[in-house]
Amino acid sequence: MSLLNRVLITVASIVIIVAGLRAASSLMGFILLAALLAISLSQLVGFIVQKGVPRSFAMLITMLVLLEIERCKIHSGTLHVVRSYRLLNYGQQYV
Repeated sequence: MSLLNRVLITVASIVIIVAGLRAASSLMGFILLAALLAISLSQLVGFIVQKGVPRSFAMLITMLVLLEIERCKIHSGTLHVVRSYRLLNYGQQYV
């Protein structure tokens, strides 16, 4: 195979890879987030399993803890919005 053919094949391969990554870029964030959560939460599941809890219940406990954390974040964010709205309305009384 000549040098020109190798260069053309290499350039074509790079173009195809870049085009594929651009096409899948909307999904890449979700895939990377899922991988990050799976890797980081596997340590918590392993710790709970070491304490004698079956793996399925350990995964359920981990999911419930995550849902509770998210619920608290949403709830606290809602409180901040309500407080800000009250402060804005309070300030408008004196205008």
